[in-house]
Amino acid sequence: MEINNFRFEENMIIKKDPFTGYIVPDYSYTSRGIYLKKSKLVTGYFNVPITLKVRWGKMNKWYMQGGIVGGWRFNGHTKIKASGNLSGNFKNYKDLNLRNFHWGYTAGIGFKYYGLYASYYPQSIFKTDFGPNVEQVNIGIFLKY
Repeated sequence: MEINNFRFEENMIIKKDPFTGYIVPDYSYTSRGIYLKKSKLVTGYFNVPITLKVRWGKMNKWYMQGGIVGGWRFNGHTKIKASGNLSGNFKNYKDLNLRNFHWGYTAGIGFKYYGLYASYYPQSIFKTDFGPNVEQVNIGIFLKY
């Protein structure tokens, strides 16, 4: 399972343009006296990796792996923290033209039950021609059971 938090450089809301269907920033909240403290886009995927693993060392405790990974999106929403005329935390689960499936490359290195990995997804997180081109790179730790 993979959960991503994309933080925007500047605090803003994204929305689907009603005429073009393209994802665009929405700055209309500032004219209504709403100030954003935080804004982000969250996506969640169930992934299936297909990797080749090589082990070495005493009792094969070290390993490296690499291959491809693909996944189905089970969640996608924006979240903002606002103050001013409208304050609080708000989530938007409306259609944001996010891809329902993604695929990419993955590699990792580990020792016993712990490891580091990196994944790269060459396609945008948004559907083609319906949002900006945002390629995803994940770096993290994993625990093996």
